[in-house]
Amino acid sequence: MEMKNEELDKADQVEESMQNGWVAEGRHRFRRVPVAEQHYKRDIKVVTRKDLSTDQEDVYGQIKRWFDDENRATEVLRFGGYAGTGKSTLISVLAHEYKDRSIAFCAFTGKATNVLKQKLEAAGVRETPYRPISTVHRLIYQPVFIKGSPVGWKLLEALDYDLIIVDEASMIDGDLFADLRSFDIPILAVGDHGQLTPVGGGAGLMKDPDLTLEKIHRQAEGNPVILLAQYVREAGALPDRYVRDEHVNFLHPNAFPDRMQELYSRPLTPRDISDIGVLCYTNKKRMMANNLIRGIRFKENVTVNTPPREEDQVICLRNAHGLVFNGMRGSIVSSRPESDHFYRTHVIFTEDALEMKGQLCMHQFGREKTISTYEDAKQHMPELRERGWTFSIGLLFDYGYCLTVHKAQGSSFKDTFVLYERPYNITNEEFGRWLYTAVTRSSDKLTVVTR
Repeated sequence: MEMKNEELDKADQVEESMQNGWVAEGRHRFRRVPVAEQHYKRDIKVVTRKDLSTDQEDVYGQIKRWFDDENRATEVLRFGGYAGTGKSTLISVLAHEYKDRSIAFCAFTGKATNVLKQKLEAAGVRETPYRPISTVHRLIYQPVFIKGSPVGWKLLEALDYDLIIVDEASMIDGDLFADLRSFDIPILAVGDHGQLTPVGGGAGLMKDPDLTLEKIHRQAEGNPVILLAQYVREAGALPDRYVRDEHVNFLHPNAFPDRMQELYSRPLTPRDISDIGVLCYTNKKRMMANNLIRGIRFKENVTVNTPPREEDQVICLRNAHGLVFNGMRGSIVSSRPESDHFYRTHVIFTEDALEMKGQLCMHQFGREKTISTYEDAKQHMPELRERGWTFSIGLLFDYGYCLTVHKAQGSSFKDTFVLYERPYNITNEEFGRWLYTAVTRSSDKLTVVTR
């Protein structure tokens, strides 16, 4: 087996040497997918200030006055808005009105950054060197190398921007935000103040925003998903009675396997799969749903120990190399065991126009929690050294058909399934925020799986 793997490694190297665009990062290789292969193209509609509603114009005017004031009272302005109120519209108008100013756009996860980029591009705002659209980590940190191998990250010494706009700011925890503020650059924090607070704890940036939009924008009026989200946000629960339509449906749990069978037994492209989001509260439920869907796709009994297969959907659980970020979902092209600890895997991230060939940590697949400490990793890899251990254990991925709502924050899916569940130890407010966040992940069709 070892000789066969060595031969395959040599074949990979020969193959890659014949292809342009591959970049080596330690034991991993990356290549940007050519523009012609990208899938998410949208019609461009430039929105100007004259298109704003009265409440949007009022909030926009306050943002403009804050940004224009060199003696502003605070370097951070928190702007909250519920789903459908037009937060992205205001960001794009600001970008157009200040087209000669250097503005950095960022979000916490790669998926949230990709959604932000799509919205900005649809409004005619393009990424440029002085107007990057990236994750917060990629914007403010750089990798640290020892003898050519990455061993950690460090904060950049300076940034040269007039403004930093942080989208989905409800996901940002205190430590990360402190690093953002250290550059002494004005920050516009934008988010939905009805959503979940950061996973790391704390009140979050959107707990008490300075400016808010709460009226549903005219383009979202009548949208069944937005109307349901509004009800959930105000009531903290699902309505006792609801009308099913082509956009919102309610499904009994017993019918869920049949619906997954109908959905996943047909031929699916990577883009088709990325458009589907199955969401839940607990990691236990997530693992059960991933096994169910993988069993349907590959027509066999699947357990947590069943290795990744060709065309499997996977999700990144930890930022790596400034290219692959927490929350990015990809499709496996090929995968094989490389040792007792790693899969040598080729993954294409369709939404992010990126290909990767690298070592995925075998022990992360099928786990309820992400490996986050040296002691945890050493249980699986006794020979592991503490120095640089986060890079030595390989890339952390798991199956990505079903996600917790916490992991799905910042994402949106055309076909969204919410597996309704309520752990006994959460408050009414926490559950209401979870349910609201889950419902607002849908951009088209929403199915709530509940009795």
